[in-house]
Amino acid sequence: MTVTELTKEDVDKIALRVARETIGTDLIRAVSTSTTYGTDGENAWHVKFTLTPGSIDGLPSGSTLNNLVRLRRELSALGDTRFPYTEYTTEEEERELAAHADD
Repeated sequence: MTVTELTKEDVDKIALRVARETIGTDLIRAVSTSTTYGTDGENAWHVKFTLTPGSIDGLPSGSTLNNLVRLRRELSALGDTRFPYTEYTTEEEERELAAHADD
């Protein structure tokens, strides 16, 4: 298989689509990706999913694992072998982090 490095914008779109299909359209507010390094020192993706307010308790059982597996498969099928390390946050957590960023 040919190795293809997708752009951040490509991965944003793919991750958002996969998450909305896997977790639910009304639970995912946004996706933000960046490049990082994995535990093995290899290039990887950091994919942060921002959930809608109060949606943590409404996540379907197993949905975050299913989301990771599907995202990994889709990126791999497109030739990008970088592992997608995923993180889930809420808008409330994002605001709290921003408020304490200067502390």
